[in-house]
Amino acid sequence: MKYSFLVPVYNVEKYLPQCIESMLGQTYRDFEIILVDDGSTDSSGKICDDYKEKYPDIIKVIHKSNEGLVSAREWGIQNANGEICLFVDSDDYVESNLLESVNEAFISEESIDIVVFNLAYFEDSRKIPRKASFCDGYAIVDENNKKDIYEALMFSVTVSSLCLKAIRASLLKKDTTNYSLYYENSMGEDQFRSIHLFTLAEKICYINKPLYCYRVDNFSISRNFDYEKIAKKNMLYIYYEFLNHLPIWGMDNEETVARLQAQWLNVMIHIFNQYYKSTQSFIEQKKVIDFNWCSFLPDDLQKSNSFINNSTLEMFELICKKSYRRIRLIFLREKLYKKIKSVLR
Repeated sequence: MKYSFLVPVYNVEKYLPQCIESMLGQTYRDFEIILVDDGSTDSSGKICDDYKEKYPDIIKVIHKSNEGLVSAREWGIQNANGEICLFVDSDDYVESNLLESVNEAFISEESIDIVVFNLAYFEDSRKIPRKASFCDGYAIVDENNKKDIYEALMFSVTVSSLCLKAIRASLLKKDTTNYSLYYENSMGEDQFRSIHLFTLAEKICYINKPLYCYRVDNFSISRNFDYEKIAKKNMLYIYYEFLNHLPIWGMDNEETVARLQAQWLNVMIHIFNQYYKSTQSFIEQKKVIDFNWCSFLPDDLQKSNSFINNSTLEMFELICKKSYRRIRLIFLREKLYKKIKSVLR
């Protein structure tokens, strides 16, 4: 068996058939599909079983109690028979030439452990290729230029997603990280696991093709305020994992650490903005501002960091000072600006 699709499934009855059909429609045929039903309460589990009954030689179904994304992926890895694994989220789908393109990359060079590719966003029946990429076309990353992909992992979104990687099963098994410690906090798991996989990989190939289709969630955080979930967005553990790996990567210097701290402040402000924009009342806005946002940041963060831009620093200081009305004014002004801009178009 050459390839294994690993698919965590949880309450996605609306999108699951399209996801499965996209994998079944691959032009390259040596693969299996492992559907890990993580305790779904809708008809997702039955959909999995129906497809298994129809394609018993291709599809394997695992039913388990709900433990979250990280656990479901671990079950997939443990049960994979393929030489190479690909992760697919069950509300997304893949292009029919995904395996064909990935296979061409693997056979083009010896010792490739990971093939990374790009994505397209899918919303309202429209596909829009993502502009951000690691490089314009095709690249081989090895010991001579590995710092490039480490930089991309720390400071961009181009190579972090597990769904944009085809990974040798042997490499996944070399990663001895105890991921059961992170079952309760899956936020940033893709980036966290990629730290270890990129470090272990001898050679990585990047192909700038939109082979994966990411479904834009119409019920995202921006439309559903849930104060209780803010703490679960904390990814500070990933920051410290980066710090631990900087000496291993030969990148342990003041500039990289400063950039990393600035990046973590940017991430914190981004999450704050998402939650603030999802509020429907001043009481909810106050709850968001009153949250302990400093818990998302390293204790030694320097406000004088030259990599932190002024607008980010200004917002951070307003949050720290609990400047409710000033922050509200900033968001109202931004909303008004966008409205005027859309009218002028």
